Amino acid sequence: MKNNKNFSVRLSCERQSRRFPNDPAGFAALDALLRAGADTPCLLALEPTGRYHFPVWRALHEAGHGVAPLNPLHVRRFAESDGELAKTDAIDAVVLARMASERHPAAKAPPSEEQLRLKALTTAIADRIDRRETLKGESAEAGDPLIAKLDEAEIAQLSDAIDALKAERARLINANPQTARVAEILGSIPGLG
Repeated sequence: MKNNKNFSVRLSCERQSRRFPNDPAGFAALDALLRAGADTPCLLALEPTGRYHFPVWRALHEAGHGVAPLNPLHVRRFAESDGELAKTDAIDAVVLARMASERHPAAKAPPSEEQLRLKALTTAIADRIDRRETLKGESAEAGDPLIAKLDEAEIAQLSDAIDALKAERARLINANPQTARVAEILGSIPGLG
């Protein structure tokens, strides 16, 4: 799946690839195709693509299909080891099907909306911390009072954003006792932040 418009599926039993819209109608069409004449459940392998793979993963999982997300780097290396250097949706679908057939990856449940939001908040915090630290280094070397003043204001703005993001993350964690317990355990491990 390369974008948010369509995804490709390789049907090993039919030795063909098909494209489906990346929306509920496309998910339903794929589910219907998988159920038509299927005597055994299918394992569907997918390559994570930003956030675009989560809706199809969730829909197929909820429909009772096993879905195995495969590491994109491992998929690429698998393809290269097999001499496949080209990269198109149809070729990727074939590679994913072949890799799943040979490696038998485990099906996994998709992350919850809460988990996705926590990940997004954590990524946003880390990105802003990196930008703030970069700006501090650049500001110290600038040697110009106007640049230093503007950098100082931007650093303060980034610090405020970091604090707001951390507060929202803490609120989200504390709203769920199970998530709060996991956070407490992780927080008790020395060197883990």
